[in-house]
Amino acid sequence: MAVWIQIIGIRKSDSTEIEKEKIRKILNTTEFDFDFVKSNLGLESEKYEWKLTQSKGIELFELPLFDKSLKVYFDNPNFIEFSGSFELFSAWFRFTDEKQSELTNGIRKVFRKIASEYGISELIYFSEWFFSIDYIRNKEANAENLIELINDNPELKRNKLYGLESNEYYVEKTKSSC
Repeated sequence: MAVWIQIIGIRKSDSTEIEKEKIRKILNTTEFDFDFVKSNLGLESEKYEWKLTQSKGIELFELPLFDKSLKVYFDNPNFIEFSGSFELFSAWFRFTDEKQSELTNGIRKVFRKIASEYGISELIYFSEWFFSIDYIRNKEANAENLIELINDNPELKRNKLYGLESNEYYVEKTKSSC
């Protein structure tokens, strides 16, 4: 059974069109370190290019890494979601396993840089068993429910990502440049 890792950066937005252009500019002008791709996925490319695409009617930016990918969703006015392909994100316990730290840290570094350039000061990591972003997309819950769950449960906050349990969350500072 797949239990996805969920990664979000809290922010407020009034327009998905403005968001799309702001994120496009960040993705097109920021230099990213993709050394982790070659060493962990056995893939090598001179150029990686983010592409605007759609999935289930939702626009997002996707970075194809051969048969895998990283994704940035900007459809929610309260947060940006950072995700990727099934192989990389479908098992929170694998993503948070120290044995996978080189790959996980490479992915985190890319997402932290995007968040930092955007002005988001922290990323929140949790499993979909803690809270599923799909609840928000399906209108069964809203972003305020997620934020309330986090704020009302400080005892579930971990001080490190590795070893994160399905009912816990981790908050990572991005060292925002803004």
